[in-house]
Amino acid sequence: MSEAATLYIIYTEVGLCLVTIFFNTLSFASFAKRRNLGGRHMTMLTVKVAFDVLFALAALGYCGAILRALYGSHEGIDETIFWTGNVFHSLEISMAVLNFFIGLDRYLAVNEPLRYVTTYGPRVQRASILKMMVLYFVFFIFYAATEQPRGTFPHMFSQFANAYVTYYLYCVICAIFVANIAISVLFLVSFWKFLKKRSPDAGYTKNLHAANKIVICNLLIELIVLVIPTVFTSSALIFFKINLPDRFGPYTQALYVAYTAISSIAKRPLPPPPPTGRSSSYLCVNTMFMFVLDEENMKNCVIDSMTSMWRLAYSSRWTVWNEQRRIFSTSACVDCNPKRDFASWYGERTTQQQLGNGPKNFNDFLADLKVKYLQYVKTIKSSQSSVKIQNTVSSSSDSQQEGALWTMFWRCYDTFEEKTSFATLYVIYVAAITAITLTIVNFASLPKECDVSVAKSQESEHYLSWDKSKELREELKTKQKELYKLLRTKDSLDTRVEQLQKEIQLLKQQKPSMF
Repeated sequence: MSEAATLYIIYTEVGLCLVTIFFNTLSFASFAKRRNLGGRHMTMLTVKVAFDVLFALAALGYCGAILRALYGSHEGIDETIFWTGNVFHSLEISMAVLNFFIGLDRYLAVNEPLRYVTTYGPRVQRASILKMMVLYFVFFIFYAATEQPRGTFPHMFSQFANAYVTYYLYCVICAIFVANIAISVLFLVSFWKFLKKRSPDAGYTKNLHAANKIVICNLLIELIVLVIPTVFTSSALIFFKINLPDRFGPYTQALYVAYTAISSIAKRPLPPPPPTGRSSSYLCVNTMFMFVLDEENMKNCVIDSMTSMWRLAYSSRWTVWNEQRRIFSTSACVDCNPKRDFASWYGERTTQQQLGNGPKNFNDFLADLKVKYLQYVKTIKSSQSSVKIQNTVSSSSDSQQEGALWTMFWRCYDTFEEKTSFATLYVIYVAAITAITLTIVNFASLPKECDVSVAKSQESEHYLSWDKSKELREELKTKQKELYKLLRTKDSLDTRVEQLQKEIQLLKQQKPSMF
């Protein structure tokens, strides 16, 4: 693996992570200011934004460990690389599951608007977080259980994990991404049929193209950036025994970071209302009409776009949004008359212009909307109280069947606000599972007292960088030269001693007798 290529990829990942954190933090802050808008339709969007931030933070920790291994201290860095890489790669399956459930949420919101608000929406949202939790834990255990012996200089997660296990798990992730693309295509077809039944207004056609462009853009990004490269990499290893990341660097993990960064900045706001040259009544009606359609698009196909929420700053949006919820959540008879005028969407009444009394005053028009808004708030409060009572009864019945642990979990879930509960619980869950697993693994992997010296010697032998090994080789050569020199000196001394002994013996033999 080229060290220069690895460094370029890691630095690129760091930049993309910072971009993701910056844009998603701004989006999350903007959404928090308007947390009372959107209802259940904004819950999955909150999870998406919070998860992207969490994924970027995990990627930053993993990249920091790699850079420390390449430039900094090498002592104890192998454990840091393995566990940070385990957390990062385990979150990839959670990303795939979340995208699939977002697509399913869009599809159900278009095809079953009434049941989505009452039944399908809560079930999809709860199923999404449970699947994300379970699969994250499963992948984390798989990577931890298939850890391989470390090489001479480990600085990547792929040097610890089993390559075939890794790419088989990547195939599972790709299958979920393909399922997400399929459900998103079904949503796009359903939404196109939904808009086709409506009146052939120019605004519908323009916004239909905008919605199609956003959805198709997300599908193409997911297909090009994630699915095709991952399938190609896995196929090269499984069928041709070619490990491409070992040759070209860890580009697979960079693709996931790039996907989160692109999805956080590739947002396209809808066009603003007509500028000037019209009467105030026409501008108000046209503006509210565009806002209603904007909300429908945001609810169905732009669920991962924060720019739609930034359009909610107008003063009349609160009234129009509540009126829109009443329209799209009452019955299916909304589409039975596709050529209704705009006034009929907000009650079967005729305007003064239709009665022949001239254009209606703008202030009177807003006053009528305010009265209808107050009436609608009363009905919403009564319906919410009935829904809470129904949820309490259902939760009590479920607690008798499913046990106390399940009930305690969802009671904890209900204590949070609806917009932030999933994101908060998921962050807490990931942190808790990671800490518990690290504690268990470290406790189970403690060596025995008799094997401590052996383990330390093996670790020191397998954990030498190229700089340190070069110094050791030079020192070894120096010691060997000194040894050879001493050996040669010893041989010469032994030879000299033997010669002296022979000379002394000869002298003794030649000495005349004293007797």
